[in-house]
Amino acid sequence: MLEITEESSIKDAQRSRNRLKKLRENGLNVALDDFGSQQQNHDKLDEFEPDFVKLDKSIVKNAK
Repeated sequence: MLEITEESSIKDAQRSRNRLKKLRENGLNVALDDFGSQQQNHDKLDEFEPDFVKLDKSIVKNAK
């Protein structure tokens, strides 16, 4: 599994998507780590199209 933090910056989104596609074709899963810790978080979902999303603790720390 490849974990990408929400703070990761991508200069060429299409190139990154192509590379991730090739990695997935070889069995790799992609996880977006610390989702919700930054304001741009929804953009990262579109950029990386993660297989898994790991929520930032600030989202769930007060959940009951």
